[in-house]
Amino acid sequence: MKFYNENELYNYLKNNDLSGIDSEYSLATQKLKKEFKAKEVHFNKWWVRTDPSWKCTVCRRRKSQIVKINKHGDLSGQLHEHHDHMAEFLKNVFDDISSKRKTRIADIDAEKFILRISFGLASYENTLVCSDCNKADATAKAIVKAHKYFSFSPKDIASFIIVKNNDDHEISEENALRCYIDQKDIYKRRIELASYIAEIAADNEHWYEESKINNIANINFHSNNIMERYGVHEGWLFKQKEYKKDLNKWRKRTKIFKYVPTEGDIEHMINTRGEKWNKLEDDWLCPICKRSKKECISKSKKEIWIFNTASKDFLDQSSDNWSKTKTVCDSCYRVYTLLQKEVDINNILSYTDYNVIKEDEIKKSILNINNHNFHDINNKYVESILDELKNRIEKKICTSSELAKNTNS
Repeated sequence: MKFYNENELYNYLKNNDLSGIDSEYSLATQKLKKEFKAKEVHFNKWWVRTDPSWKCTVCRRRKSQIVKINKHGDLSGQLHEHHDHMAEFLKNVFDDISSKRKTRIADIDAEKFILRISFGLASYENTLVCSDCNKADATAKAIVKAHKYFSFSPKDIASFIIVKNNDDHEISEENALRCYIDQKDIYKRRIELASYIAEIAADNEHWYEESKINNIANINFHSNNIMERYGVHEGWLFKQKEYKKDLNKWRKRTKIFKYVPTEGDIEHMINTRGEKWNKLEDDWLCPICKRSKKECISKSKKEIWIFNTASKDFLDQSSDNWSKTKTVCDSCYRVYTLLQKEVDINNILSYTDYNVIKEDEIKKSILNINNHNFHDINNKYVESILDELKNRIEKKICTSSELAKNTNS
């Protein structure tokens, strides 16, 4: 759906809500306005940038529980960007030190260095919260007499507020004080580190160098806007060239690294990048190679321990849409992906959900299973099935194909 003028939008909103964004003219808002007997509506930009069903990260209230009548008799809906103030402290200390130097040598790159490194000093990411939770942060800081640049995180605020619908929160002073005391030492260390970094920047001894011409972020932003304007997908603009003699390179015997992760390595990996690890049961085994979670841990190209899995659709003509989905380890996913890429010379399957390989074929394609490493490939078997896989592509014998749907109907 697309609106071409304000009147079209307003007429639609008389009987509907928008999905993903909100409006003071929406059906839900007008119902709230009537319920609260409000004169008008007072929303800010964050309110309209969120879905009507949005919940506050901190107090878990929905919008209908957040709105209230302001002193003007209007229905007020206000959300705020709650942020850590360490960036402000760092910038102010940097300005103060630099301005007091006999010779001021800090330049624009020093300023940008300060901006970039400040993200690492923050205790939490900028988070959208309701106005009452944002206000509770300020109130609690006054109660505990916190440092000017200290701020409570969303998790902290949730620990000391007493939630009230359509009204200001109350504060548990005891919980707020306990929360502040628990963080005083680490906050002091953050302040000391920020002061040290500010001095480095003021002396222009930082290590930041701006890419003024071919900045990747700028190129991505520019190209994405241009492609959106034309309505094209990047994959339409070029075909990844794969020379036939190089297509089977992935099947060459892999170099086996003898590294084995220690218990410390594993625990650190789980704590810092364990999203996929934590989604699987402790006794999970890869359905293809039968390795355990620990045996599937491997070192990345950047020499860090990682645990990766992927959900893949295997061709199974006895199942709906000829598709059977399995979560496989990174090494088996590599075999699956590169084998299909080898036979899909014309990129027919690229950017689609179609797949032509059966689960048993991946199992037979593996010659040796190597813990913490890629598998060795059974070249003789792979060579024997290449023509069959190409034939499936040509005849559209693949997962989710129209042929599969027609067969099951």
